[in-house]
Amino acid sequence: MPVDNVSAVFISQTGNLWFSPSNQGLIKKNGDDWVLFNTENSDIPGNFVLCMTESADAVLWVAFSNGSIATTTDGSSWDIIKHEEAKDFPNSNASSMLLDAQGKIWISFENGGIAGFNGTDWVFHTALTTPLPSDYITNMVLDSNGDIWISSFQDGLSIFDPDFGAGIDDDIWTENTRTYPNPVQNYLTVESKTLSSNAYVIVYNVMGQILMQEALVDLKQNIDCQGLSNGFYTYQIIQEKMITSGVFIKK
Repeated sequence: MPVDNVSAVFISQTGNLWFSPSNQGLIKKNGDDWVLFNTENSDIPGNFVLCMTESADAVLWVAFSNGSIATTTDGSSWDIIKHEEAKDFPNSNASSMLLDAQGKIWISFENGGIAGFNGTDWVFHTALTTPLPSDYITNMVLDSNGDIWISSFQDGLSIFDPDFGAGIDDDIWTENTRTYPNPVQNYLTVESKTLSSNAYVIVYNVMGQILMQEALVDLKQNIDCQGLSNGFYTYQIIQEKMITSGVFIKK
């Protein structure tokens, strides 16, 4: 079955190849058998597929260009998860889907952040309500540690830990040190209960490269982050034999 333009492709746990010729429906290839599902011969909610993934119980999740999201096991019958006019979902098309290490389905949106489904409940993360740096998500991939890498339009690359929801506390106290705010706009405040004479803070990018190193001379000190690009950063506060580590987002 020759096609020129393919908008999405996915291989299921059982080895079926699913792919979508642009605006022509969804094709399932099982061995030498090819079956086309479209709005004329099935109850599939659309003909233009944007992205696909599969749940742990082998249910195929499919997002369509009309805003619908639906599931199927064989392509012949479909359950609608999101209708194009659904109020609970972002008013935007899906840009990617994946299954995380805990069996949760994640969906990113072109202008609506990300949404996660644990089999019962949905959770939504946006730049307005969480440290997610942008709502304009272009893609997501899962790494070997179970973290989700999120690419966004004009806001770079972010790392998301599904185990911790939004992932980062706004105000973090360790045994001796407090850092805030999170996300950071201009300054990261480091507040210490005690301070050694040679204390300092180091800021790293996601590649582990040192971007900043500054001596801590006050119990409450503002670290200038205005020169950092938007994104995720890690830091270490080093005092004699004590090291405190953390993560913050620059917005």
